[in-house]
Amino acid sequence: MRQNHQFPQREEFSPNTAEGEKLRGLEIMQFLRARSSLNFVPKRGIEELWKNSFLDSVSMKTKLEYSKTGDAWPCALLRKKSFDDLHKLYYICLKEKNKLLGEQYFNFQNSTKMIEHGRIKKVKLTMKRILTVLSRRAIHQQCIRAKEMLKKQQEREIYETKKFQLEEQVLFLRHKLHILKNDFSLEKNSLKLSIARIENEIDHLNILLNPLRKETMHLLIPHFKYQRKYSDLPGFISWKKQNIVALRNNMSKLRRFY
Repeated sequence: MRQNHQFPQREEFSPNTAEGEKLRGLEIMQFLRARSSLNFVPKRGIEELWKNSFLDSVSMKTKLEYSKTGDAWPCALLRKKSFDDLHKLYYICLKEKNKLLGEQYFNFQNSTKMIEHGRIKKVKLTMKRILTVLSRRAIHQQCIRAKEMLKKQQEREIYETKKFQLEEQVLFLRHKLHILKNDFSLEKNSLKLSIARIENEIDHLNILLNPLRKETMHLLIPHFKYQRKYSDLPGFISWKKQNIVALRNNMSKLRRFY
């Protein structure tokens, strides 16, 4: 048989009594404690994007201080930076560019003028110079690698020519050995010794040629490191959407004349 469980009923006190005041105070404390445990601000990356910008809830004085910037990074200073430093600086500029484009679009929606609008151009110029420095650095590395490959290719050609001549000598001596057939003579023994000596030289040349062949084979097959899929070199980057802002703003005024 199913039994009906009865929960203990809550004791009711009159609010005018001391017990009622005490119970109500305990309930308020429990409510405030539970509320304080749930009172937190989630940390998301999107909040960091608008930090200290004109879309952030900070004072106007702070916004104006952060809007004052210097010139774009010159190439002379960027060339002294390592790849890791340039990588970090590029993504800092990318974050700044996204923030400024958000401000620009906000001003465009509200038909207001953007304060210090030249910041976008400075950030874009810095990013473009970083990519230029990385591209020229990679091109310089490829030029050094090409010089090394040319030197190894010339060395390989010397060994390959020598090996080809020795293989021709082996074929000629084997042909002479085949003509002598089963004759046991000093000439036949000397031919066998000569063939063995030349084959040893060919084996020694193969030992020298194997690493040279691997290093110079990229003249025919490109190295995977320098392919577009795996390369750190930048591909095609279109700045059209960010550059021609006036064209975007005046799209409704354009007319086609035929």
